[in-house]
Amino acid sequence: MMLHGPAVLHFHGAPAALLHPGRRFVGRQRTSAFAAKCSWAALGVACRVGRLRCYAERRSAEALRSKVAKVVAKKDLKSAQRDAPDAIAEFQALQKDPLASWSLLDEGEFQNRVLSVLVVACVPCFILTAKVFPVTGDEGKVILQNVLADLTFGSSLAALLVTVVLLRIGHRQLEVNQFLRQRANFFETSGGGYYFQKKTEANERRDSLIHRYETAPSVAKVRRYVLSTLLFAAGSGLAGFASGGEMKIVEEEEEDDGGLG
Repeated sequence: MMLHGPAVLHFHGAPAALLHPGRRFVGRQRTSAFAAKCSWAALGVACRVGRLRCYAERRSAEALRSKVAKVVAKKDLKSAQRDAPDAIAEFQALQKDPLASWSLLDEGEFQNRVLSVLVVACVPCFILTAKVFPVTGDEGKVILQNVLADLTFGSSLAALLVTVVLLRIGHRQLEVNQFLRQRANFFETSGGGYYFQKKTEANERRDSLIHRYETAPSVAKVRRYVLSTLLFAAGSGLAGFASGGEMKIVEEEEEDDGGLG
């Protein structure tokens, strides 16, 4: 049978996708778009979770480093406090020092010990100056000017040696005196840091009393003796130059060249 116009066939019971192929294409596009959105959303969530995890790990690492640094700093502080000098410990060490403890003696005992050191030091100094200014001449006569030069120059050298001993005593005394005067303890750690720990009121009062009645008078006493020995050394030296002593002249022997005539 011939049909005019577009032929439309209707089949009863056929699927809609077969009857409408355009709808099937649109449905596929919607499904793929939804799947893409889901994929991007899942990727975004994964990235966000990864960033949060990295941030948490970084914060955890920073917290761990900070904790380790605090522990190390605490150990350094304890070590510095243990090794730092204490005023009372330094004062007790000064009392046990066989030489520096002289400064804590009374005036009479300290003076006797200083004079004893001066007498002992004079012996080698006189022997040394006698080599330079001989007591007797070539004829065996005693040269009074040389005897005076030996006594004065020897006394000057001995006084300088006593001054060195007094400076050693005074240096140790000043160190202890400084520890007693300061109001805070200074701690230096191995990492280059430092801490100040203020003394308690009781410790500060105790150190102040020790400084006032023990170390401060001792420092003043040592300074007086250092000045006295320096003046004595200078005066003895000037007296030695004014004594008119004659120094021993060593004549060099002429070498024999073995020549004739």
